[in-house]
Amino acid sequence: MKRKNKLLISAFILGIIIISTFNLAAALTITDVSTSPGQVQPGQTISLRFDVENNAGDEINDVSVSLLLNGFTQTIAGTSFQQVYAGVPFSPYQSSNVQTFDKINEDKSESLDFDLIVNADADSGTYKIPVQMDYYVGDSTQKTTDVGVVSLIVNAKPKLSVSSDSTGIVKGQSNDITIKIVNSGLGDAKFLSVKAGGINGGSIVGASSFYIGDINKDDFDTIKLSFSANQNSPGTISIPLEITYKDSTTKEYTENAEITIKAYTQQEAISAGLIQKSYTSLIIILVILVIVIYIVYRIVRGILKRRKNNREIK
Repeated sequence: MKRKNKLLISAFILGIIIISTFNLAAALTITDVSTSPGQVQPGQTISLRFDVENNAGDEINDVSVSLLLNGFTQTIAGTSFQQVYAGVPFSPYQSSNVQTFDKINEDKSESLDFDLIVNADADSGTYKIPVQMDYYVGDSTQKTTDVGVVSLIVNAKPKLSVSSDSTGIVKGQSNDITIKIVNSGLGDAKFLSVKAGGINGGSIVGASSFYIGDINKDDFDTIKLSFSANQNSPGTISIPLEITYKDSTTKEYTENAEITIKAYTQQEAISAGLIQKSYTSLIIILVILVIVIYIVYRIVRGILKRRKNNREIK
């Protein structure tokens, strides 16, 4: 028999063994899993409820159900394969992570309730919690252990704020300001974009929409916006911003923000120290005056020189 065929047959037999193992190990199964709330943020509590159903064909006794919050490594019976479950950022809240029953009758189920608190530094995501179920079937003295899995969703919402370090702008000219977007929340903001709206007393010069991408928690990014303020614009200019992004569960959010900036006339900007007073006109006048004086001097000197020569000739 060819080696390839042998490998295929071996894989097929191994698959049957694994499936059979799971079927045999399904005497006690987890059903009807629910959480309240459906998603939880770091630092909050969550109530987990699920049923364990007896499919053993006999009553089961001395049932112990444990949430393996610190992780678990399961070796599949009859094989060398292992299923590794990492520890999860949850802790029991005013309750134990173990519950027990004296017995569960055939084809019956029991409900379990666990209260958990999410670690304050938990990242957003879906966490799989292994559930270990120890019990005895009928009159058997051999303990049976099943392992199931329940999933909980941690969704830390980003918290965005906008600001600008601009001390003011000058009317009648193009101005560049830097807008800073800070994520002070516990979750990452993904696929973030910013759109600047209509500006009272001015108009945007160049791009008005910006794609930033991701702003992780406790991080920030910046955009540079160019706009022109009218001469008759008010003393305070508001720049409306529309920010769209997604959280870790790809839920989309749209938030509105506003940047307020002081607008100055040229003279006000000079007085406020935003711009330096220009001496260009004065310099030009002085240069012209020097040139005129020099020309007058040459003319007068020429006239005097001709008069002197005429007197000497006579």
